[in-house]
Amino acid sequence: MPVEDRSAGPDFPVGQRPARLPVGQRLHPLGDLEFAGVRGRVPPEAGHRELSCLVEQALGHDAIFPWDALAVRTNRLPVFCFRRSPTSSVAIGTGLARRAPTRCLAASGMLWLGPIRQRGALVSPSMHRSHRVAGALVGSAVGDALGAPFEFGPPGQFTARFPVPARGAKTEMCGGGSLGWEPGEFTDDTQMALLLATSLVDNDGLDLADVFARFSQWAAAGPPDIGNQTRAVLGSGRPWDVAAEEHFARSGHAAGNGSMMRTTPAAIWFARFGPATTTEAARRISTLTHGDPSAGEGCAIFHELMRVALDGGHPLAAVPAALDVVAEEHRERWATMLAPSWTPADATESNGAVWPTLGQAMWALRHGRDFAEVLRLVIDLGGDTDTVACVAGGLAGAVYGMGGIPSRWASVVHGRVPGHGDRVWRLADLQQLAAALDTGVQQSYDPGVIPRIGPTEVLPGIWAANLDGARYSEKDFAVISLCRLGEPFEHELQRMAYVADNEHNSDLGVVLADVLEDMAALRAEGHRLLVHCHGGASRTGLVLRAWLMRTEGMTADEATAHVAEHWPHLGLWNASFTAALDCLDR
Repeated sequence: MPVEDRSAGPDFPVGQRPARLPVGQRLHPLGDLEFAGVRGRVPPEAGHRELSCLVEQALGHDAIFPWDALAVRTNRLPVFCFRRSPTSSVAIGTGLARRAPTRCLAASGMLWLGPIRQRGALVSPSMHRSHRVAGALVGSAVGDALGAPFEFGPPGQFTARFPVPARGAKTEMCGGGSLGWEPGEFTDDTQMALLLATSLVDNDGLDLADVFARFSQWAAAGPPDIGNQTRAVLGSGRPWDVAAEEHFARSGHAAGNGSMMRTTPAAIWFARFGPATTTEAARRISTLTHGDPSAGEGCAIFHELMRVALDGGHPLAAVPAALDVVAEEHRERWATMLAPSWTPADATESNGAVWPTLGQAMWALRHGRDFAEVLRLVIDLGGDTDTVACVAGGLAGAVYGMGGIPSRWASVVHGRVPGHGDRVWRLADLQQLAAALDTGVQQSYDPGVIPRIGPTEVLPGIWAANLDGARYSEKDFAVISLCRLGEPFEHELQRMAYVADNEHNSDLGVVLADVLEDMAALRAEGHRLLVHCHGGASRTGLVLRAWLMRTEGMTADEATAHVAEHWPHLGLWNASFTAALDCLDR
């Protein structure tokens, strides 16, 4: 699709008119411009693919930043109008162009695009930190579970099995593999991460002896999946402060990815203490099982990239600064591995080693356009798919936020930690743990008992309820949950979307599109859908109205009137929900 260069005017700061930028010029986030823009004409019929082509032509296929750093606007309205930045006169958007509803993208006229910079890094400016923190921990576990069935298989298996998104009752969380994983079950990567996380929270900081003891108890319980390096060290019977060092001295081989796969919780915990503290902690935790300094330096880089992402920057832009924390004798090799020109074909070791693990994760983050595509890219590389997807999922979750993780994946992630009781960890547990890691405060959530409302059939095949109305409903419903649950439901088929009834939903358009696509797929399979939130009012009403707009072609006002007539509990107090529907309407 041809792109007109219609930019005009001098360089300008955030919120003013676009600077002149020749079409096709590459933009680098470490350049001098605070903001750079490109204009192009969008045909009336433009949809996801056409908009994607325009972006690629205007900014170049190898632009260093992902597209969530793009502000997008037509001459009629901001395409992403869910939240407005107080520092910008152009209502900076907060989602990915290709993931916004087609109805919104089809507005004809002028389109301008530009990366947003804040404190030297590209950002999605309005995403609340809690969304990034939850996204990091859950994203890591989701990557682990999604990649596990394909571990040590050949390249391309994931896409061969799932050429298109699987949004019905059977999703890409397929389970199986050589160890017979359940759909959504995480592996040793997340098991060890949870041991590290709970040690940090329980001890209000790092107690290396305690972490090692938890690891050893886990290893002694015979987990079905454990790395050779980790097994040898934890089973040696040697003290925590010498076991890994002695193993490395004997074998000379200790640069596996086993210390990186588990370090996301520590990266979250130490992020608030700054670069020096988080990178040093990464090295110390790594040495518990991996005596090779290369593994520790890789974890230090990961920690710094995660710290930047949780602060609202982008890991790709943070690579040069992260390399500065690496010991000089390791810096050149890591610089090569993390260079924009590096590809998985350039790897000299399998992705069971620490270097290609992080290299492949960053390569996928550079080329993927959303969380789902980042994971598809790394799993399709084959090899140690659960660990590479675990590492990539942690970083991508911090970048795209909890709302960027497909609910069909996050909703089913689960697992136990051998040697540490029978507790089954689920999505809500991971989200609660993530919050504790970021704040140092443990909080439990108990919604209590509330009077049941519903289920009531509001639209053909679609029921509505509040939390307890849904909890105690017939078990054949496919439940769409839009709030925290407390105790899990007994329904076999459930999707849990990350929506807060406040103004912090910077990724609301992405979440809403994900929910509507899943609902369409489930209805096509004949399932009765039950949509609910805590009170059954605001969030439930948002989804019901959006569904009518998408399926029946109603305007926002028409959909609101229709839902209000059939569901008197509809709540209209959330202005960001109204703005989201207005965007769909146009």
